[in-house]
Amino acid sequence: YPQLIIIDYDLSCEDAYEAIRRLRAILPLSYIVLMGGPDTATVEENAKRSGASRMLAKAYELRELDEVVIGALNHSVQLA
Repeated sequence: YPQLIIIDYDLSCEDAYEAIRRLRAILPLSYIVLMGGPDTATVEENAKRSGASRMLAKAYELRELDEVVIGALNHSVQLA
């Protein structure tokens, strides 16, 4: 299974939250990140409610992306 999945908030083919729900249903162990949405509590809450492990707002810094990758790797090690 993929250790890390990054979903763009502005998907053109479907709602990002629905994509996260569908992925979480078939890949329960993957670390799923919603990336690129506005920095609001509502978006973060919807992402978590949909099954995202983490959310990065549109104006994220590279260190935050590093943290996401490290978090996904640590998550995978804990599951092993």
